[in-house]
Amino acid sequence: MSGDGWVDKLLGIVDTILEAGQGLIPGDAYLLMVEKLIQKGVAAYESQSGKPIDPSLLHPIDPIP
Repeated sequence: MSGDGWVDKLLGIVDTILEAGQGLIPGDAYLLMVEKLIQKGVAAYESQSGKPIDPSLLHPIDPIP
């Protein structure tokens, strides 16, 4: 896939998995899964870009769905 289209598809898949897991996975395990997913995403970004994520670019989603 070219461009950012694959990113949107991947995020859609991750969103679906997280929604499905929320009712099936106990709370603590669910939070650990989300935390690991975020850590892997940060590591992948830093590996690809060669620099850390700029914290000023991180903003909460408003409103949180």
